[in-house]
Amino acid sequence: MRMRVVIACPTLEENVEKIACGIGLYTVDLGRALESLGCEVFLTNELADVDYLVSVEPDAVVVQHEYSFFWDVSLEKLLRRLRREGRRRGFKTFVVVHGWNDVYEEQNEAIELLAENVVVHREDLKWRLVERGVDDRRVHVVPMGFRRFDFPTEKKRKPKGGRSALIASFGFLEPYKNFVRLVEALRVLRDEHGYNPTLVLCGFSKGHVFAESYGQLVDRAARASRINVIKVGHSQLLPLERIVNTLHSSDCVVLPYKEPLSYSSSAALRDCISSLTPVVVPDIRFFADVPSIQESEAEGCVFKVADSTPETLASGIAEVLENEALREKLIENAKKMIEKYSWERVAKKWIELLQT
Repeated sequence: MRMRVVIACPTLEENVEKIACGIGLYTVDLGRALESLGCEVFLTNELADVDYLVSVEPDAVVVQHEYSFFWDVSLEKLLRRLRREGRRRGFKTFVVVHGWNDVYEEQNEAIELLAENVVVHREDLKWRLVERGVDDRRVHVVPMGFRRFDFPTEKKRKPKGGRSALIASFGFLEPYKNFVRLVEALRVLRDEHGYNPTLVLCGFSKGHVFAESYGQLVDRAARASRINVIKVGHSQLLPLERIVNTLHSSDCVVLPYKEPLSYSSSAALRDCISSLTPVVVPDIRFFADVPSIQESEAEGCVFKVADSTPETLASGIAEVLENEALREKLIENAKKMIEKYSWERVAKKWIELLQT
C-alpha cells in the first residue's frame, strides 16, 4: 500500500511559479521527490484546518514551520489537535523547523513540548534543541535538497573588454542581505583590483513595507559608487529556472549576507551553487552547513571570506575571477554536492524517517 503524506505550508500557490518563498518551493520539491518514490502526496496551504489535513487518512502529516506562518494561527492548538488525532487515527506528525530564534518563546515552547517529531536541516540546530531539553530521539536531521538545472553549455569565464565582470547576487530585498555592502565591494573591486564590474541583482520583495525603501538605498549606493546595476525581477516574481540561468550567465555569485539572529539554512545559497557559477560568501553561521573550498578541497563548493567588509569581499571576488583552477574546482565540487544531496536522495531519507 502506498504511503500517504500530507504536507502543509501556507505559502503554497496553485501556480508554482508564483511561490515567493523558499519554504514553499522546498515543499513542492519534497512532494515531487516523495511521489517519484511511490508515495501519495497531498500538498495544502491550510494550516489551521486539521479536519482537512486528516481527511485523506494520512500515514504522516508534515507541517512546515517558520515563525511568520503562525502569527494568525495558533501553533500550540494545531500541534495539540494533530497529536490527539494522530493517536486516534494512527498517523505520525512531523514539524520541519526551517529556522530557530530563541526570542519566539511561545512558538518554541509549543514545538519543544508538543511536536511528536522535529525535522531540522543541520546538526547544530538539532543540538540547540537538545540543549533546550528536547529528547534527541524526537529531533531528526534531514538536509535540504539541491535542485538540478539544465544549461546549454559548459561554463567558461570569457570576460569581454579585458577586466569586465558580471557579479550576481540573489535574495529578498531585506537589510540583512547586505546588498549595499556588495555595491561598495564592487567599487573596491574596480578601484583597487582594476575590474569593471556590473552587478546583476536578482532581488525580490516579500511585500514588506521596507523592501521598497531598501531597494532605494541600494540604488543610491550604486549611484554614489558609480556601479552599473542590472535589476532582474524587481517588479515581478520570476520563475526560479530563469533566475538560476541568470546566475549561470554571470562570472561570480556573491551572497554578502549579515549573520541573521536565527539558526537556519539558506535555500538561496543552494540555488546559487546549482547555477554552476563560483560562489563567494562570508564565513558566518548561516552558511556553516555548506563546506568551503578552504575547509575541504575535495568537497568545498563555495569560497568563504572572513567577513562582509567591502575590502574582504572584493579580495575574495578577485581571487575567484583570476584563479581559473579555483573556479574549475568550485564548479566540479558543486556538481558533486548537487548529486550528493539531490532531492531523490533527500526523499529517501524522509521515507526512512516516515517508516521508522
